[in-house]
Amino acid sequence: MRIVEKHSGALTDFEVFRLLDEEKRHAASERQLLSGGRRTAPHVALAAQRIVSAVREGLMRYLSSSPAYVQTEAHIVDFLERTADLGLNAAELLMCINLRPAQRVELFVVIDACDQRFTADQVDALLKACIDCLPEPPARQTDAELVGDDAERAALSDK
Repeated sequence: MRIVEKHSGALTDFEVFRLLDEEKRHAASERQLLSGGRRTAPHVALAAQRIVSAVREGLMRYLSSSPAYVQTEAHIVDFLERTADLGLNAAELLMCINLRPAQRVELFVVIDACDQRFTADQVDALLKACIDCLPEPPARQTDAELVGDDAERAALSDK
């Protein structure tokens, strides 16, 4: 196998959630193939498979209660365009996208030397961009409610 383009950057929670969601759908279709009696995947030790599955499910559960669950690429692109002239570094942009600060105090935690680097108007503009461009995280839901929302999430991601 040859690596055509190496991506060594950080991922947003949205990208991780989307990857896990796609992997979950792929695994479901693979299970349907396996249930027909044909073996299409190499044997994986059952204990290791359970550990990976538990980690994946825990991560999906966490991300399902974060802003990543309701974000789309359009939200992130809009946010990046509106904040391009502020000179935020990649880590600060990533933290804003993942955490969606909604108060000035949250920005001051995420942005290094925020009070020294930015004027009050710039901080307000950044906060407004976070609130306007990035959707609020979903209300805390039970596991049963999250399972029901999978179909809705799939429909949203197809748009």
